[in-house]
Amino acid sequence: WNTPFILSSHNSHIFYSGAQFVFKSVKKGDELKQISPELARTKAGSLTALAESPKNPDVLWAGSDDGFLWITKDGGNKWENVTANIQKSGLTGYRQTATIETSREKEGRCYVTFDAHRSDDDKPYIFVTEDFGATWKNVAASLPQFGSTRVCREDIVNTNVLYAGTEFGPYVSVNRGESWTKLGSGLPTVACHEFAQPTTANELVVATHGRSVWVLDINAIRQMNASNLKDAATLFTPAPAVRWKLGANGESPYSSSDRKFAGTNPTRGTTLDLLLTKKAEKVELKVIDANGKVVYEYRAPTQNLPANYKPITSAGLHRITWSLAGPSAGAGGGGGGGRRPVGGGQVAPGAYKVLLTVDGKEFPQPLLVELDPNASKDILSTEDAVQTLESERKANKKTEQRDDNY
Repeated sequence: WNTPFILSSHNSHIFYSGAQFVFKSVKKGDELKQISPELARTKAGSLTALAESPKNPDVLWAGSDDGFLWITKDGGNKWENVTANIQKSGLTGYRQTATIETSREKEGRCYVTFDAHRSDDDKPYIFVTEDFGATWKNVAASLPQFGSTRVCREDIVNTNVLYAGTEFGPYVSVNRGESWTKLGSGLPTVACHEFAQPTTANELVVATHGRSVWVLDINAIRQMNASNLKDAATLFTPAPAVRWKLGANGESPYSSSDRKFAGTNPTRGTTLDLLLTKKAEKVELKVIDANGKVVYEYRAPTQNLPANYKPITSAGLHRITWSLAGPSAGAGGGGGGGRRPVGGGQVAPGAYKVLLTVDGKEFPQPLLVELDPNASKDILSTEDAVQTLESERKANKKTEQRDDNY
């Protein structure tokens, strides 16, 4: 159904693909050459997964739909069947290889996911090796025991974080498979077949079976570790916020009579994530500019609360969205000379401080607000805005000094 193929992460001209053999091209797919013996277990079998180690281009893995798993450590000259080693660690019989994920941290580490539903087996199977397949460990033990596994991927920033796609939704582990948690809310109960991680944003893209493509902000997940999961409170470093500019008629490119297949944009502004491992008596969250002025202060909602609403003082992970609106959003004023530093009531680009206070203890984190790179030239750039803030701060100091002298 799906021919496995990959481009080498070490040389973009090198292309691998799999049938019952592994083929290699050094010309972006032209002049393919066979570099393996027949790797399928049966004559009806074929390869369903290929992977190359990011640490060593000579380490290649291949798995078939009829249950065989192979590794070569010399670029394809010699292949070793490691299927029996996984079966010793809990794989029951021969199961289809769904995905192979080689680690970015350790050359001999590899995660292999098996999808067994075609064998009338709906259990999850994810195994990891640290020694090129000689020994294996089952890391799917804490996943729900009904719901076959389709994919497992390692986070590209924090290699202790794993994402697993099952028949009934995605899961995340922040301790390399020791424990798993259902990932995100709002996603329908659906099979998750693949994950993608863009290098330009702290996001996870999920490809589902029949419910389209979904995106999740994973900035806080990437910062989770054994330490902050034990601390009473943690304020995660927020990702840089962008003041996106809305284009005219951007939401209505077609007439109302046309069917539109469009996704949902994320909430404008930035997200501020905090973790409480136990209930707190009082929690405050503020954003402060370079002059020490509070430009945003979180206020708990009092109406239209969802049924599952939990106050910010309760234990758990809390996500607060700030629209980047300042305390005087909508008021007039602006920079001189016909140029305005902000638009639409949002704060100026520049450096800010997020301050979380939990029962009297403060937890600060920096926040950078950037300007939309496609914004109009009559809006100050991030660098200009920082200089403007600095000039205003110096001017305020001079004014304060004159007042003191008077």
